[in-house]
Amino acid sequence: MRCLRKDPARRFQHTADLKVILEELKEDFDLGAPGTTRMVPSAPGRSRRLVWAAAGAIVVGMAATWIWRSFPPSQPVPPALYAPAPITSYAGNQMYPSFSPDGSQIAFSWNGPAEDNFDIYVKLIGAGAPLRLTTNPAYDSFPRWSPDGRWIAFIRITAKIDSFSVIVIPALGGQERSIGTFHNNARESSLPLESLCWTRDSQALIVSAAESTGQPNRLLLVPLEGGEPRALTHPGPESLGDGRPALSSDGRQLLFLRVANSSRLFVLSLSAAMEPEGDPRLVDQRQPFVSEADWLPDTREIVFASTENNVSTLFRASTRPGAPERAIPGTGSSAYSPTVSGRGNRLAYQTGSADSNFWAVDLMTRTASLDRALSSSFRDVLPQFSPDGKRVAFYSSRSGTTQLWTANRDGSQAAALASKAGTVTAGPRCSPDGQQIVFDSDTGGATHVYVIGADDTAEPYRERPGKKLSGIGRRSEPGRFR
Repeated sequence: MRCLRKDPARRFQHTADLKVILEELKEDFDLGAPGTTRMVPSAPGRSRRLVWAAAGAIVVGMAATWIWRSFPPSQPVPPALYAPAPITSYAGNQMYPSFSPDGSQIAFSWNGPAEDNFDIYVKLIGAGAPLRLTTNPAYDSFPRWSPDGRWIAFIRITAKIDSFSVIVIPALGGQERSIGTFHNNARESSLPLESLCWTRDSQALIVSAAESTGQPNRLLLVPLEGGEPRALTHPGPESLGDGRPALSSDGRQLLFLRVANSSRLFVLSLSAAMEPEGDPRLVDQRQPFVSEADWLPDTREIVFASTENNVSTLFRASTRPGAPERAIPGTGSSAYSPTVSGRGNRLAYQTGSADSNFWAVDLMTRTASLDRALSSSFRDVLPQFSPDGKRVAFYSSRSGTTQLWTANRDGSQAAALASKAGTVTAGPRCSPDGQQIVFDSDTGGATHVYVIGADDTAEPYRERPGKKLSGIGRRSEPGRFR
């Protein structure tokens, strides 16, 4: 049916896309569930005003969850299908993720290595450095990738917080283009409403903005090639306004938040000409405070983030009244800004955490400073210099699991050494010649001392040969003598 769509934008754009769907369908049948699974996968990503109180450095990063199969509401989703992995692990805050149409890249807002200004970046999912798209001293946030893959639209806020600009920039960088300046709801809200999404033809944006300062935000249809913006929603005076729009893959349903004493999800039906059809209907969600939401590609289910008692959880649910809501496993208790890739096999979200970082002490002046070169937005602990002082060995969870890492003193050439299951308890320590690293691990239930080559990223850890080094008392730690 997808191949026979009359609208070219709703057909598969490449045979590779069709191949992926057919392979996923075959996996469903091989698992013995024909006729019950649907072809579209579903979902296991806050604002600058959000504050976390925790020990250590407070950072915001992003993670992705791969979901390659969808299950009926009555059938639980096996947790093994959700495999969160970090997309970014940079120092500072990375927020508001948005997938490229093919799901291979992510756009996001980051306050940069120096943590001094928010700009728009893009990067490939997986390895590789991010590409910086903007350098304006203003606050750039909420990037959204166009369905045709050519553009990224985002919001720019200057010192005048009751207004903002909508900017469009080529996805790989280039000349910026201003779409317009808009009023923002000046009344304080725990959920800033300035936000946007694209129409399916990439010819217009749906923007949350107010008619004038102090008025509630509405959702406006803003053509890219000129023309007056047209209001799609009309919140009452008791409301702070409408925001966080998300358009379904067929372009006929607009999901958004209406914020008053609480924030509730609504769906507005649209005609092919983007005209409202009737009044918005309330989505029967039972969670108390929704912050963001996105559609799954089948347009029958959504993913949303809900906060209660300072815990933010991701849920998936149908938009049908009375449908059950299910928490998405593996995404933790600090998950925001969910966004689903166009193919539906990936979900990105934003997560906040407290981490530990490396500090450097000048022994002459006795002053300490954060070592940004070696630190990340994940837990970094137990640093150990090589004898020549040029390399550092340490433990870090920046890859999604705790591993032994090495890096140059300036942070370059960072590499994870082969991981070993279990909870690492102490170490590492470098050998006098700098060629080996010794550490301990409680893999298998007992703590033992292991050794690995300092540059060995392939060979598994091995227990130290010769004289037994472990088992002295309850626990042995390299560098601690008894």
